[in-house]
Amino acid sequence: MNHKKLLGYLPRDLVEPITHDVARVTAWAMLGPEKKPHEVVTAQVLKRVFLRWDCVLKGPCDEVNSHYKDLVCLTMAAVLHRHGFCDEALTRTALDAVDTLNEHVVLSDTFERNSDAIKALLTSPPTPLVRRPPIPKNLTFWREGDAASVQIGEWFYAIYVHEILGNHEAPIVEIYDFTSRHRPVPEDLRHCTAKGRRYNDGVVHIDRHAPYGLRDVPDRARQFQILATGLPAPRVDHLQPSIGLFAVSDPFTLLQDIQHAFGHD
Repeated sequence: MNHKKLLGYLPRDLVEPITHDVARVTAWAMLGPEKKPHEVVTAQVLKRVFLRWDCVLKGPCDEVNSHYKDLVCLTMAAVLHRHGFCDEALTRTALDAVDTLNEHVVLSDTFERNSDAIKALLTSPPTPLVRRPPIPKNLTFWREGDAASVQIGEWFYAIYVHEILGNHEAPIVEIYDFTSRHRPVPEDLRHCTAKGRRYNDGVVHIDRHAPYGLRDVPDRARQFQILATGLPAPRVDHLQPSIGLFAVSDPFTLLQDIQHAFGHD
């Protein structure tokens, strides 16, 4: 058994976005003039990947189908292992997921026949990469005017898409001044202002982000959920002009920026 065969048994619409996310954070974690200890790279990668996919892994059963959760867990464990990483708790859950998926005949007979080999692969020591993995071409299916909720842990936030960069490469988004323990509805955002960013001088400016890698609609991680299209942009008349056009970002950095903006980091 090898990673290519294992991932071939799993849903392609999960393998692609999880591989996309893991490759992106791995490439950034390995960036630098000096080689980082593998333990440091592992910690950085796992932190960002779980921040992105915990909405599924820790989602309540009434919101996330149990089979979907098993598939995501197994796919994450396989993709991380392929990139040289392992999280013991995730691997244990993935091994249980293999049995559960077989019991409910969710995947193919070939997957069931190779279950022992799959488990052996996942529990074997992963081999660290010696080169940065290639990052897939930037592409987004988001549209200008989309308003979406963003879930991070128990908190919900919201973003607005002002425009799409280049040839559908990335959205330019702005963070609403909204936070709640419940997912917003469109009316919550219709008259909502933009959050802005406070600089060291205490002045709050317009703050926009271009998260390259924010791609799929619907989001397979269930983290970004479009609420409406065509809402008015959040008001910015209380903010000073932007410092620059926008910050070049990615989904993981955007999540951390959102947490920081509301003091939830």
